[in-house]
Amino acid sequence: MVLPVEREKIRILKAGSLSNIKRISGFTLIEVVVVITIISGMLFFTIPMFNGAGIFRDTNKETGKLIQLIQSLKRKSLGADRDFFLNISMESHAVWVTDSTMDETAREEAGEDYLFDAWQIIGIEFPADVSPSPLGIRFSKKGYSDMVIIHLNDGEEAVSLKIEPFLPEVEVVNRYISFDDCI
Repeated sequence: MVLPVEREKIRILKAGSLSNIKRISGFTLIEVVVVITIISGMLFFTIPMFNGAGIFRDTNKETGKLIQLIQSLKRKSLGADRDFFLNISMESHAVWVTDSTMDETAREEAGEDYLFDAWQIIGIEFPADVSPSPLGIRFSKKGYSDMVIIHLNDGEEAVSLKIEPFLPEVEVVNRYISFDDCI
């Protein structure tokens, strides 16, 4: 008996089709443009946040800690819906924080528990037409602060910290400045 031989089925291709079909994968030009636009937008808003990052690298420096404290008080006053005051003692070179909800004894107790004392504060300068608050540098719950320049010597050099009412960042100037230099 003879076994039937199976024949291979031959596939006949339609006219015009290729026998080696390759799938090409990749991104379209529109997809690439959209991704680049999104990344550019994120960088546009995040790079300014790293403007003064050089001084924050060494967070043990008292100057960096003071700048972080000032910027956090600006944010915290909005979130807590109360005024905060940064108190600086020229005699003891101490810094402490009080707020508008504290009574006189609580303010005195906060003054005994100060935050920094490792640098020499040279001076605090307010604009000529503004009288300073007896409670300290004010950070208002409405989003602004007192305009002030804090002059200090951190052991290496004289540094001026310029606090402006509506700007979230503290401007660091590596020399002694006054309001005449700012105009």
